Amino acid sequence: MKFIQLVSASMIALTAGLSAGSAMAQKAGDNVVTVGAAYISFDSSVGKLTSTGSSPAEATAFNAVNNELGTTTAKANNTELLTASFLHMFTDHWAGEFIAGVPPDVKLNLSIPGAGIAYGGTLPTTYPNGASAKSWTPTVFAKYLFNEPADTFRPYLGLGISYAWFTDVKFEDAVLLNTLSGGGAKLSSS
Repeated sequence: MKFIQLVSASMIALTAGLSAGSAMAQKAGDNVVTVGAAYISFDSSVGKLTSTGSSPAEATAFNAVNNELGTTTAKANNTELLTASFLHMFTDHWAGEFIAGVPPDVKLNLSIPGAGIAYGGTLPTTYPNGASAKSWTPTVFAKYLFNEPADTFRPYLGLGISYAWFTDVKFEDAVLLNTLSGGGAKLSSS
């Protein structure tokens, strides 16, 4: 039975630039390495429960559990991470940037309203930090820098794309894992 799907909807990168050298002029051909921090805000939801069982008895049991647990919800805690970026100036105004970070542990708060009913009242209905995973969110930006390379102030307009995937997915509560998930969970890449 697959239990949770998590989709990363947005990543807001707040990067503080640190550069070797005294001048921050960015002109064609320059490469700039920065370190900073990023804040990741997740949009999470629980997908439909699915079963890998094929017998009629397994299907009947699965449908009974699915009816009780169909209102399950998950909320991923937003997180911060340390990042490093590499920016290359293709011209005096156009640049490309790649940002990657140390993958943070994302904690999932689970709410399972039907758990107490489906299992004779023996399970709690909320699991703060009930599951966790490592989040990988590399990002590529295209940037247009205004003003001239020698100017002190160079605002930019950027457009980027990020791909998120998850590793080390696990339930923190053994009862939850064994009773509800059927042995595993999947967090969807996005």
